[in-house]
Amino acid sequence: MLYLNNAFSFSQIAHLVAASVEMLVISAEEARDLWNQTPSNERFAAVGHKESADRFSRLLGQEIAFNRVSIDYKRGDFVIVLQYAGPRAPEGAGQDWWAAQPDENYRFMRLMIL
Repeated sequence: MLYLNNAFSFSQIAHLVAASVEMLVISAEEARDLWNQTPSNERFAAVGHKESADRFSRLLGQEIAFNRVSIDYKRGDFVIVLQYAGPRAPEGAGQDWWAAQPDENYRFMRLMIL
């Protein structure tokens, strides 16, 4: 299964007892191609914040819906994560601060659960 997610937590694989995560930084184009080339019944968007869904939509060039759900990944799953990689957010940074961050401060990562 391929997932879109705005975050990754090791608690999402804790049920596996022992697992590895392979991470690769990819471009927006590579993320878009991977998403579009995966059959719709084999992909799932689990983007838990409206602002993150809006940024995914803008960067991928297609509508990605806000969908706040819990995911437990399985071995063999892939996850496309949109990770903030800019300067450290100030204490108490709110939605306005995050929304004002340029797209260049974000990067796509492809994770594979092993």
